[in-house]
Amino acid sequence: MVEEAYGYVQGESLAAAVSAMQERVLQDQQNFAQSVQVLCDKMQKFETGTATLLKFPTISAKYRTITEKIDNYLQRDRKLAGNSSASYSRSQISYAMENGIYATNQVHFAVQSLRDRFTSDVQPQMQAAQTAMRLCGNTSVPVPTVAPACERLQKLFPAYSKAYHDVTVGLSNLETIYQTELRKQQGLKSEADRMK
Repeated sequence: MVEEAYGYVQGESLAAAVSAMQERVLQDQQNFAQSVQVLCDKMQKFETGTATLLKFPTISAKYRTITEKIDNYLQRDRKLAGNSSASYSRSQISYAMENGIYATNQVHFAVQSLRDRFTSDVQPQMQAAQTAMRLCGNTSVPVPTVAPACERLQKLFPAYSKAYHDVTVGLSNLETIYQTELRKQQGLKSEADRMK
């Protein structure tokens, strides 16, 4: 009799434990589905916000335009070299060249700020999207609570991944162009300084 009672209590405890586990699994699934939906909202916002990409050619052109202006200043400075009455004009040219380099750095600071936001916000978001994609693909049995969120993620991911890649490449290209143009500008300024 005692053994029957003990077995009954164990059965009840086991049933309660299984029920609690099922509730926890369901809650975990709901939490995952909700986090995937939030992630999808962020992905859509990033994807539609990639108008930043349209600014990249303008920024590249701005760097190059500043370099051209500095080169033009150097050409004017060469014409004035050796003319003792042109010292004020030459100092103005030198000042304009320095301002051009300063303007290049100001543009670069704005690009760095964009890159920093991308690194702190979007890179972790991409990692979360990749993880969620793996988790969504790891189930052989559709989970009704999670399926709609996973389907939405799977639809959004290709375009999001492309936009992410395009911004990454664009930022890298801008950094290369900045470094190249800044070196040119500094070289032109050094050449002008040597003529003094």
